[in-house]
Amino acid sequence: MVITDLSMPEMNGEELIGKLREMHPHLPAIITSGYPYQPQASGIGFVQKPFLPQALVEQIEKARKGRD
Repeated sequence: MVITDLSMPEMNGEELIGKLREMHPHLPAIITSGYPYQPQASGIGFVQKPFLPQALVEQIEKARKGRD
């Protein structure tokens, strides 16, 4: 599983997930951001910052279920 921020210097989080999924097609993924965001690719969870730990746990569980 990868959990990444949306905004990064070299590429955004969704681009990173795309590159990682070239090697691991079923990699569960979650993006976090302080801004509202709707993932463009399927199978990517989203948690808006600031978030409570339970919100992240829920997204992790959801991502894992999608993988099973």
